[in-house]
Formats: sequence, structure tokens, C-alpha cells
Amino acid sequence: MEEERKPWSGLAIASLAGGVLSLVLGFLTGIPAVICGHLGRARIRKAGGELRGNGMALAGLTMGYLGSVVGGVMLGLALVNRQVAVSHAQMDVANLSQAIEQYHEEYSKLPECGAGDFTTSDPAGRRLLARLTGDGRNGEAMRARCFLVVSSEFANVPLEERLAAGWFDSWGNPLRVILDDDFDDELRFTYGGKPEVVKGKRALVASKGPDGIEGTGDDLKSW
Repeated sequence: MEEERKPWSGLAIASLAGGVLSLVLGFLTGIPAVICGHLGRARIRKAGGELRGNGMALAGLTMGYLGSVVGGVMLGLALVNRQVAVSHAQMDVANLSQAIEQYHEEYSKLPECGAGDFTTSDPAGRRLLARLTGDGRNGEAMRARCFLVVSSEFANVPLEERLAAGWFDSWGNPLRVILDDDFDDELRFTYGGKPEVVKGKRALVASKGPDGIEGTGDDLKSW
């Protein structure tokens, strides 16, 4: 009965609560749980048996350590995966832009797509991909040649099959393509709601980036 009248350590209670939550929230509550656990146990020892909760504080800081480590590992993996996705998208933007330039150098013309500003999931975009993969419709005098290199984890899937529905970035968004189809060495267009002018380029390629919104800071562009 006398033991039951002793007060609980508030730090021990906070440590246990933070430790339990850290199993879901990671280090956001795991670090506070560890701090409260150590402080709580120290205060309980100094109280000379007048405070309860040593086991509670120990459990809280243990779960806090575990949650913080697991949360840190998960965060690290998420950051690595994000960087890999960004790197793949950067390569795709560069590769598509380079493929169009190489096509022009090979045939002294831009691919005939039926439009000058489109995405790689549009009919014009699929026509562009067909030309760049050397599908034999480049003209009788032109030899079929594949100009494209597509970064993908599905390396064993044929290129034509991967591009059948279009070309999409790491986040499932089609790439935007702008061609200098009037051959005036100047591209005027609206990007992210703002007018832009780019000179000296035959083709521009852009990905909306991780947020899927055109014109924001995480966009990946060839200009």
C-alpha cells in the first residue's frame, strides 16, 4: 500500500509514451523518449525510492533507441531511393534530348511528329519515340537506327514494349518535348505558366520532377 502511494515520475511516463510512438514515428519521438528515459531514471535514483517508474523509463528509452535507429534507416533508404529516381529522370531527360539532336545530325531533319510541343504520352510523343527507335518509317532513303537509351529497372523488356504507351519519368509523368519545328533557331513557349525563350536549341525536354507540378524547383530540364 505504501508503494502504491508513491508518485510516478512524469519523465518516465513521457519516455514510455514517446518510446511507443517512436515505433511508428521513428526518431521524431524516439529521441525525446531516450532523453526523458535517462533523465527520469536519474531523478528516480536521486529520489531515494520516493518516485516510481524506473522500469517504465527503461522501457521507454529502449523503445526510443529502437525506434530512432529503425526510423533513421528508413529515412536513409527513402533519401537514397529518391536520389536514384532523380538520377534516372535526369538521364532520361538528357538521353531524349540527345537522341533528337543525333537524329537531326543523322538525317538533317527533326523527327516528324505532327506537333511542336507535346508530351511523350501524346500521339505526337509516341510518333517521336517510334522515329527515334528506328521503326523503319524514317523514309526509304534512311536506314533504321535506334537513338534512344532508356534508364529502367526492366532492362530485359524490349525497348519497343517499354515505350508502347509513351515515355514516363521515375514518378509516372510523361516528359514534355518542345521542337524547333519552324527552324528559326528560337523556341518560344510557356512553362509553368510563365513565358520562356530559348535560343540555339533544336529540342527541349523536361520532367515535372517528384512533385509532378510543372514550373517548380524540382523540375529536371535540358535547358
